[in-house]
This record gives sequence, structure tokens and C-alpha cells, in this order.
Amino acid sequence: ALAMMSVRSRRACQMFLPLLLLCSSVCVSVSSLPLSPSSSGIALNSTLGHTLLISSSVVTTTTVMNHFDTQVTQSFCSVATSATILNALAANAASQGRAVAVPVDPVYSPYRYYTQRNILEDIPCVATVKTHNGAELDAQFIALHGATLDEWSQYLKCHADVVQKHHARSGGVGEFRAALERAYGAQPSGELVAVNFDRKGVEEFGGGHMSPLAAYHKDAESGDEHVLLLDVSRYKYPPVWLPVEELYDAMATLDSTSGLNRGFVVVSARAEGSDVAVGITTEVSTTKATDRKAQYACLESREAARWDGMLACLDGGGTAIMSSSQTSRSSAMSPTSAGVLGGFLGFVVGGALAYTYASLVGRRRVSRAFAALQYAGDVDVDIP
Repeated sequence: ALAMMSVRSRRACQMFLPLLLLCSSVCVSVSSLPLSPSSSGIALNSTLGHTLLISSSVVTTTTVMNHFDTQVTQSFCSVATSATILNALAANAASQGRAVAVPVDPVYSPYRYYTQRNILEDIPCVATVKTHNGAELDAQFIALHGATLDEWSQYLKCHADVVQKHHARSGGVGEFRAALERAYGAQPSGELVAVNFDRKGVEEFGGGHMSPLAAYHKDAESGDEHVLLLDVSRYKYPPVWLPVEELYDAMATLDSTSGLNRGFVVVSARAEGSDVAVGITTEVSTTKATDRKAQYACLESREAARWDGMLACLDGGGTAIMSSSQTSRSSAMSPTSAGVLGGFLGFVVGGALAYTYASLVGRRRVSRAFAALQYAGDVDVDIP
């Protein structure tokens, strides 16, 4: 086909071909998600997956699944996992003589519920956690670095009891099995287990990741053991039953940032009447009271038509977005036009840079770079 074109047409085609290939690779990647579980995994929505679920501790499993959260960014796996298990613990705390002081997120005020924002923002204790680079542990830190097992367990302690933090090691699967039997056995202890593992160890794409566990099953005849992993990257992998030893081996992998192996945490609600959370009281904080009139006034503004603007309105009345509305309206170019033009220019410039880079360093290194970009979000700290 190229031979039948004019010189100018061939040059144009050769110029835009890399852009078309790049676009098609992205489209194929997106259309194939969520991905299938590993060859040794059993999908929860399969017949066998349902059978394993029915024979598990139904109360514990359904409570965790009722609060199963999706990470809000691709580096917030530890925070989404925390929200899942903390809300599940809070749901059963009263019946077990325990307590979880659940904060109020302005978006859901006056209802108490753990979100991936208030886990990090509402308790001063979280900011005191020692991080691997000395920075303050907050939403920005997690967005940039994820969290190591130690950092994760430390900020979890601000909300509940971390009964056990275990760095996986060769031959140590017995401790993991014991934790599973306590949490999800015939007589559940009220504890919940969450894991920090390397995806490659369970035949998945990506690097270090964190997710909660919802059930444990041991076959009475064969002795085969499986654990139900609720992947908080729900857009990427569905819930799956994984062999216990395979998952443990995936935890017994080095986190290059901490210099320690990954592992698991066992979390429970604190005894009723104890200091359930540093900086949180059992009453709704007056500083979190939401001005409903300001909220609705903001929601009626043009800026609220965009997702970020709508959330800003719900977040405490939207004063900032209302005050900036005059500036945005005086702009010569509408947000939509600016977005379209910016997106087009970004696509052209980005494609040109990708083509130049491919010419300089070769296709193999470019593929590796794109793989790192695609999966960098699913990490605890180290990028695969």
C-alpha cells in the first residue's frame, strides 16, 4: 500500500504510524481488563468458587464483602484495603464488645464511614508515622510512594489494633495458616487479615500490592487450602481464590524500599472503652459540620458540572470553587475548548516524543517503559 502512495503521502503515513500503533496498543490493553485470574486461582464467580464460598464462614465473609472498596488511585491499595477492613470491623464491633471510632467524611455527613480520605486526614496520629524517606505520611505521600508493610501497619494502628504484623519468610506459612483459621475458621475471632504481596508470585501483571482477605477454605479430603483475595484494583482483577502456600510465597518477596520481605497484617477492633482512635471522639466533630446551603448553592454553579467541581462542592460547601468562578468565566477559552485543544496538542507532542525515543533506544526498552507506566500504580513502593 505504501508503494502506491506519493512521496508526501508515504512520509505522512510513516510519521503518524507510531501514533496509531501506540493508540491501538492502549485500546487493546484497556479492552482486556479486568484480567483473568492465574492458572492456579479459582474465580469467585465460577461454580467451584461459589462452592468454596458456601462452605466458608459466611458471616465474616459477607461483612468484608459488604464494605469491599476500590482504590481511588493506582497507588492507594493500602488505603482501600484499610477502608475495607476497618468498616467491616466497625460493623461487627458492638456485638463483640469492641469499638471502632469511625470518622465522618463531609461527603457523607452526618453518617460515619471510613473513606480513603478520612483514614489519612482525620487522625493526627497518621502524620506521626515514620516513613522510609522521612516525609510526612499523608495522601500525597501515598500517591507518590505507596506504602511499605511497616508504614501500612503503623497508620492502621491509629484506627484499630494491629494484632500481628508478619514479614513472610521461607517455611513460615504455618503462622499465616494459623491467622487464617482464627479469623475465618468455624469460630471467627473477630480479626481480619490483609496481605502485601508481589503480583508476579501469583501469575499476575504488576508489582507489590495490598488487598484484604475475606475467607479461608480447607478441603477435608484433599487438604487443599485456598484463601479468598478481594483485589482492591477491581478494575483490573476480580475476586479470586488462591492457594494458601502460593500466596504466602508471593508475600515472601523483597520490597526494595524497606529492604524487608512483604507479608500480612492481622487487625481487630479495640476493646470497648479503650482509646479507640487518637484524635477521634465518639461525637460528631463540629469542625466537620457541613453547611448544606453553601453546598447546594455551589452545586448549582456551572463549575459543579465537572466531576472535580462537584466533589469540591460536597467537600465542606465549595467556598474555594465559588470564589474562583469569576476567574474561570472571564477566560477567553471555555474549559471544554481548552481541554480539547490541550488533549490534541498533548497527544501530538507525546506521540512525537515516543517516536523519537523509540528511534534512539529501541522497541524493547520502550515496551519496558510503557509496562512500567501501566503497572506502576499497583505497587506498594517498588515499581516492577
